Amino acid sequence: MRMLLDTFAQTLRTLWAHKLRSFLTMFGIAWGVGSLLLLAGVGEGFRNGNRKQLETFGKNIIFFFGGRAPAVEGSFNSMKWFNLTYDDYLAIKNESKLAINISPLIARDDIRAVSDYTSTNGQVSGVPPIYSQVRTIPLAVGRWINDDDNDQRRRVCILGREMTRNMFPGRPAVGKLTVARALVDAAGGRPFHNHLTVNLVLSVYDFGTPGFIRLREAIWMAVFRRAPADRVPLLVFTFNPEATLTPRFIDELFAEVAATRGEVIPAELVASESAIEAPIGSKSRRKEGTTLGVEAYRELRARGAFESPVIPSPRLRLDTEKMKPAEAAAWIASPLRPTA
Repeated sequence: MRMLLDTFAQTLRTLWAHKLRSFLTMFGIAWGVGSLLLLAGVGEGFRNGNRKQLETFGKNIIFFFGGRAPAVEGSFNSMKWFNLTYDDYLAIKNESKLAINISPLIARDDIRAVSDYTSTNGQVSGVPPIYSQVRTIPLAVGRWINDDDNDQRRRVCILGREMTRNMFPGRPAVGKLTVARALVDAAGGRPFHNHLTVNLVLSVYDFGTPGFIRLREAIWMAVFRRAPADRVPLLVFTFNPEATLTPRFIDELFAEVAATRGEVIPAELVASESAIEAPIGSKSRRKEGTTLGVEAYRELRARGAFESPVIPSPRLRLDTEKMKPAEAAAWIASPLRPTA
């Protein structure tokens, strides 16, 4: 025991006698250990970052691109550009037995995208529905394209976050038809847009005249009677209650649907006046059949045209400025899902 204490005391005296050398030695050891840990941490972080970045492209994925090849075998003086074709895709698909999913892609950077609010440049890619099984593409809203879109030649696309921000800067999704289409995508059924009927009747009568009101209500009611008879599972009807719509018609509508053992699920969509007026008169609204202008809308609102009639007991009241169309559609579709 005495020898151990003497050895410990001698060690401390030696370190104290050579303080600078002892400090530099310990500092070098600490610096080396710290540097080693730092390098190991940086390397591990870099590897994890690369792995996560590559997983955004997809797992176990191989890309094939067109390229340049000698126009004459063995000669590198003249190079010819070779592009992959759809036949190449079919050949790879038929011959590659180990590939689970194969998808072609064609992309262009010279297309200018135009919305009702602005225009912008960006890359536009054409892909088949199976592309989502090859690449990792998370969707914030909506759905991926499917084979029915191709077969029916629907004009659908998937917008990236940057393209959405550039083409629709700060615009809320307040349109009834926008939410109705999202609801049809989520729950099935058919959209029945009120402006289609209104524009048809306007070709014969002026808005608000007795003939206009009677013919419009007759067309609406004929659709609501015919659809259940033909076993249409879901009819998504969009309209804005206004003074020319009589409370009697609403009562008759509810009674007519109940008589066919159906159910009316009223859902009220609300938004600020500025948000409602923003898309009025836009090209997309005119294309959808909405011909009302901003001044006409303000005049009708000042006369109290939208204060009545009141839809009885709306089951849902959704602020479309605070949610996306798919979110509003999900709330509306929730009563349509069968309970366990």
